[in-house]
Amino acid sequence: MEELNFIIRTNFDCDGITEEIISVLKDRFTLGKAIVLDCNNGQRNRLKGVEYWSGELIGSHDSLKLREHTHILEPDILEKMLPYKSMAMHIMMRECHYDIYDRHYLETVYYRHLKFWLSVVEDNQINCIINMTPPHHIGEYILYALAQIKNIPYVFLNPQISSKGVMSGLGTSWDKLGYSIQKNYNNKKKCDCTENDLSEYMQTAYQSVKNAVIMQSNDVEKLYHENRKQFLKFVSLGNILLDRIKIYGVAIKEAGLETKDIHLKNVERRLMLRRKARKTEKHMDHLNEYMKYSVAPDFSKPYVYYALHMTPEASTMPQAGEFKEQLLSIEILSKLAVELNFQVYVKEHWVQVHRDCDYYKTIAELPNVSLVDIKTNSIELIQNSIAVSTQTGNVIFESLIKQKPAIVFTSGYLFKGAPNVIQMRSYKELKEEMKQVLNSSFVINENDVLRYLKAMDEEMVFSYIDTLEETSKVYNKENTAKRIVDYLIKYNNMKINNKL
Repeated sequence: MEELNFIIRTNFDCDGITEEIISVLKDRFTLGKAIVLDCNNGQRNRLKGVEYWSGELIGSHDSLKLREHTHILEPDILEKMLPYKSMAMHIMMRECHYDIYDRHYLETVYYRHLKFWLSVVEDNQINCIINMTPPHHIGEYILYALAQIKNIPYVFLNPQISSKGVMSGLGTSWDKLGYSIQKNYNNKKKCDCTENDLSEYMQTAYQSVKNAVIMQSNDVEKLYHENRKQFLKFVSLGNILLDRIKIYGVAIKEAGLETKDIHLKNVERRLMLRRKARKTEKHMDHLNEYMKYSVAPDFSKPYVYYALHMTPEASTMPQAGEFKEQLLSIEILSKLAVELNFQVYVKEHWVQVHRDCDYYKTIAELPNVSLVDIKTNSIELIQNSIAVSTQTGNVIFESLIKQKPAIVFTSGYLFKGAPNVIQMRSYKELKEEMKQVLNSSFVINENDVLRYLKAMDEEMVFSYIDTLEETSKVYNKENTAKRIVDYLIKYNNMKINNKL
């Protein structure tokens, strides 16, 4: 590789981790074009020779910058992007819960971003992309897709939250997220592992689940009402009025007609979102709606515990693929439950503010499926289940420690190769594996659990998402930057100009 021309999408960089990564890259490669998509809006010590672009580009629907490039979209690119197009358009809806955009509008924004990022990649001969978060906004997701179809070396971080700090898995694609953990675990097959072999961080995570004390019902309800209060404040008449004032303010301030038009449309879009949200949410209490259909669980019956994801969020869009629609998973479990004679208990995510009308009713009417009282202790649900199920969430990690099987419906989850995971590849295979679960022949032993945790210890990196308060006490930006670059090189088979 003669020169490394790269793009880095930052997190909310609080300590210069992005510049540290660039420093490590400089030690390994001859650097050419360097573009930072800066989500801190310039609040950093900028490096010379690096272009800092506003991070707002990754989620913007329209801007003068996005209109700068008018690449022709060749049939070949359009065909190769087809597997990613549907998700890209869904991702544009993640800023809200409501269908406020028609298909024509979504396609217009999709093609605008595709033209822009394709021109950025091709005009600058980009041969490396680093995403410090999962690619879950329209711009960064299209960059991710272009990296996949053009075989551009790529790496992203997938954070897992812990009370003692954030630890992130690494991946070159959603399918390969957690691949290094699986590889490491397989290499430990003949090794014995004890809790003392784990890092202090992982020991704490292990014990926090094993001896977990989950929020009590009044805590869950309190948080729900606080979240709802904040949401209703966001869509209040006062904020709607402020948006309307902004429209007039922009009209007066902006001299350029094109700039004015773009700003006005963006503000009007936000205004439309708030009006729709206010109209829907003001007259519906989703906790009461949920409780109307929920029941107390019967722990004496065999059941699978399905943990609903918060949505829209990265864990479902794009991480869960087409199973972003969680009803698909619950319907599969319902069919299995009828055929194999068990129950499915579904529990809402404790920070979810909104679901579509009749969502809970639809779930509650499925055969052998019940919504469980939101006051039910989640660890109890795991502990008394025959198995748990989710798309990509932390319940996989929790059930691993509790030595319970975890049914997943997508390849985009972090815990690849975990000894408790049953990944659905076909209904027929899933049914056979569930028969093993029911007759107790699906066994997860503690040594396998500890070996997998050890592999996670060795392959994941300490990081943060928004603030340094999220970091573990052992977080070190130099070490994290080096490990990200090492992973990028190793799992993309990159040739380096080693200057060390």
